[in-house]
Amino acid sequence: MISRACLVAVAAVLALAPGPGWGAATAPARLPPAAQAALERGVAAATASSYPEAIRLFQEARRAASDAPVIYLNLGLAEGRIPGRELRAAAWLGAYEAAYPSAPNLAAVKRRVAELQAVNRANLAVLVASLVDANAGSASSMELRSVAIIQAEFGDIPGAQKTVARIPDAFNSCPAYGAVYWAQLKVLDFAGARRSGALMPDGCNYKTGIEDSIGKVQTGRNVILHSTADWLRLLDDTDTVNPCALNTGPFLDLAAYSASGKSSYQFLRTTIGLLVTSQNCVEWMLSRQ
Repeated sequence: MISRACLVAVAAVLALAPGPGWGAATAPARLPPAAQAALERGVAAATASSYPEAIRLFQEARRAASDAPVIYLNLGLAEGRIPGRELRAAAWLGAYEAAYPSAPNLAAVKRRVAELQAVNRANLAVLVASLVDANAGSASSMELRSVAIIQAEFGDIPGAQKTVARIPDAFNSCPAYGAVYWAQLKVLDFAGARRSGALMPDGCNYKTGIEDSIGKVQTGRNVILHSTADWLRLLDDTDTVNPCALNTGPFLDLAAYSASGKSSYQFLRTTIGLLVTSQNCVEWMLSRQ
């Protein structure tokens, strides 16, 4: 059975390989004295593995120089050293890429982003698998729908298809098939998307507009380039209603968040769904950097 212990367990993350180094002067322009001093103290704290203190100092530097890319870089490196903050770390590095596209260390930053994404996905895979296992036996159509949608959004299309096949009614299978369909479009599996459309029950609103959606993906009409401001908006957002707000409990301290919440299955399932949705937000933005 899925439990809060499973959420806490993902804090034991894979070790990250060496990447871009801490920077106090690798910025396009010199920082104001207050920002430079805070940044240098932060680098010293990070070098001593005092990552929470380093983050506090980097945020202090950011208040004095809010548009300095080097601060985003160091925040990303520091948060990436705290288990459970991999997604925030990747977002900070995404902000650095957007703000300083000619940075000499951009290749190393991109490698670190890929490492952070891999760790985050590995942790999420454990959680999604626990959710599937909890519904391996008897489960309601509504619950199977929720599980299938999370699987599809996570990218486990074969697993989602198996779960959808267990849903007996059209009301719940329609949105589940829709999630599979959109996941297939995301990976450019147009033939698979058409097959999912054919399997949708009659009257399912996802059946209409399938070819139009495929055409938009094929011609790239949905491509949007993201700015530094877009990244900072996510990183500073404390609105718990927004599934992509990264300045909330699950992304700052997943273990404490799960311990403070209700120990119900619904709470855990909702938390896993939130983590998957936010991962997709960050991955989607990075793919359009």
